[in-house]
Order: sequence, then C-alpha cells, then structure tokens
Amino acid sequence: MAPDVKVRPHIKWERPGQDVSMECRAQGEPLPAVRWLKNDNPVIPSKDKYTIAGDGITLKVKDINFSDTGAYMCQAQNEAGKRIDISSLVVIDEQALPPGKKLE
Repeated sequence: MAPDVKVRPHIKWERPGQDVSMECRAQGEPLPAVRWLKNDNPVIPSKDKYTIAGDGITLKVKDINFSDTGAYMCQAQNEAGKRIDISSLVVIDEQALPPGKKLE
C-alpha cells in the first residue's frame, strides 16, 4: 500500500530566535521510510540547526532566522510509492504580519 503522509502544522508563523517543531505521520505497508526536505533539498541533521527524532517523525529547527523561511517537506517512501506533505515556516517580524494575524 502506498504511503499516506500528514504533517503538522501546515503553516507556522514565528519570530526570529525561536525553536520550532514539525511532525510527520506516515503510514503504509510496508512501513515507509521518512525523510525531511527544505525547498526540495535534504535536511541534514546538525547540533546547531536541525534535529530529527523518532524515526523521522519530528523535525526541530533551532534558533530560526529569516533564511529558515520555506517549505519543509516530509517524504514517505516504500516499495508501493512515494508521497509528500508540506509544512510552511514563515519567519517574520511582528510588525510585518498581515492585519489580524498574531504570532503564537
């Protein structure tokens, strides 16, 4: 069975300097392998920036800045196929938020 993949949150607005986490839930038979990409490039775990835990379920981005804005894609793949779901991270100053939008 081809993988089914879902990420949370689908969009996150955050200010610079914060740590953010995204979750990926993947199902399929056989159980799919999961990997994270940012703007189509593989996310490489590092002490300073990216942590991937729980067999790829959680991606943590540390001390975010404006260059961390982008599409974070969770890719689940097994013998039956490949699926991707996307979580968008927008790093923004509060003054630049659209009217009515507040940071969490």
